[in-house]
Amino acid sequence: MQNPVFRRSLGTAIAAVSLALPVFALQGPIVAPKPLSDGDVQSIKDGLVAWRTPGGRLNSACASCHSPDAFDLAQFAFDDATIRRRATSHVSDENATKIIALVHAMRRKYAITVPLDPMNDRPLQPGGKTLPGATSEDRDLAFGKSLMPLAPTLMAGRIDSLAKAEEAEKEIMAIDPRQLPIGISINRWSEDIFHGDEHGTVADWITDLPCAPDPTKQKEWFDIVDAYIAEPTDANLWRLYNAVPDHTVPFTNMPFSKEFAYHKYLSMLVGQQLLREKALGVEDARRSGPVAFAYLGTGIVPNPMWDLGEYAALNEGLDMETQGMPDEVIPTISQKISFPDQMRAMKAPWLWMGWLQDQGLQRTATDQNTRNGRYFSLALYSDGDLAIHNCFMVTRKQLVQSLDPTALPEGRAQHYTFDFSEFVAHRNAIRYEPQEPERQALFRTMADNAFRMAMYLLIDDAKRTGVVQSKATDEFQLQAIREYLIYSDPGHKAQNVALADRALDVVESATDAGSRQ
Repeated sequence: MQNPVFRRSLGTAIAAVSLALPVFALQGPIVAPKPLSDGDVQSIKDGLVAWRTPGGRLNSACASCHSPDAFDLAQFAFDDATIRRRATSHVSDENATKIIALVHAMRRKYAITVPLDPMNDRPLQPGGKTLPGATSEDRDLAFGKSLMPLAPTLMAGRIDSLAKAEEAEKEIMAIDPRQLPIGISINRWSEDIFHGDEHGTVADWITDLPCAPDPTKQKEWFDIVDAYIAEPTDANLWRLYNAVPDHTVPFTNMPFSKEFAYHKYLSMLVGQQLLREKALGVEDARRSGPVAFAYLGTGIVPNPMWDLGEYAALNEGLDMETQGMPDEVIPTISQKISFPDQMRAMKAPWLWMGWLQDQGLQRTATDQNTRNGRYFSLALYSDGDLAIHNCFMVTRKQLVQSLDPTALPEGRAQHYTFDFSEFVAHRNAIRYEPQEPERQALFRTMADNAFRMAMYLLIDDAKRTGVVQSKATDEFQLQAIREYLIYSDPGHKAQNVALADRALDVVESATDAGSRQ
């Protein structure tokens, strides 16, 4: 029986992957070039038994929270004392010794000579590092400056023609956001209150409650896991991923276990695969487009990282008891950092990672608030003061949704989509506008140009096709943009108003795409 948590946000994605999953191998080696010694083979064999042995606090096994073969501990420079200390809360000291030997054997298997720093290396951090700056405002400004050579038409001057709008579009679409450093630090792989209250948080990759195999399907589950360990191919990853809803059971029936822990576990599976491939020097070109997992099929695709960020956004105001955190977990969580603050610390990082996997947000299985990036945009405004990041995200999202052939699920016709969502609605662009002079000036130039670019592209597309994506949305957004441009660019009021009015006239005379589908 499928766990209920997957019905709302993950069930459709998993079903779509299962139905459409082709058999793909990684484009590169799947094991380290050096053969393992007999001793390492035995250490891995014995270590996996200990890795899967439940016990201690929560009666859980290491494998129910971490990667299938301890690759994640091998990838990060957790020392032996740390591994033993944390392992012995679940297993005997003898089994902890076997797990330590497993981790060292895995480092040799994957030729990991310089493991990542668990404190300073952020998993899947775009561009490899967080932009410098003492505050989020500083980092937001640094992000804006980094865009200037990549999208000069957007970031400087004034877009006042269709030709300039099309030039800006090309520049923005040529950017790879996965390689673009941002001012948001992705959560650490694993946090540990042992290092202080700052680290007593749920804002990391490792689930706080186990995703244990269903006792009635344990052999089948470990057969799937063993196949993945033997050959960590892309196809075997998704076979393992797809097995999670039917072959594991939640620790409790509360949201903290059935939703939060499951989203974390699935995100961890995908994350450790991407780290594993990087350790092997594997680059899978199929994931390079705006929809990373589009190759899995033409419908909804997996996006557990978005699901985790959205869970944090929707539940940030609920305390530990309401979400259902068991008493056994509470000692591992700081009582000096409020639980809502811990949830809030996950919103922007995980929503950004989820957006990187589906940059049009049309193939992630949730609802209209996902598809228009509502929670994401609000999080970038209110939880980080990241207005320039926000403008880039919503502008690129709109272009990807409108122009990239992989952006929409099968059955939906592609039209130019004019929707800045919460970035401009309710006067948010004014309300959350940066106050520091340099950042404010850059934001105004960027936002003004983004709005004008979108209006020129909307007018051009609507005139050619006679169709707009949503007349109601377009008219609402155009009124808000008209107001913002009057406020932000008073020196060109007449030109901006004329452009907005022209766009409104074109939208009014067009046909709504909803009536065509």
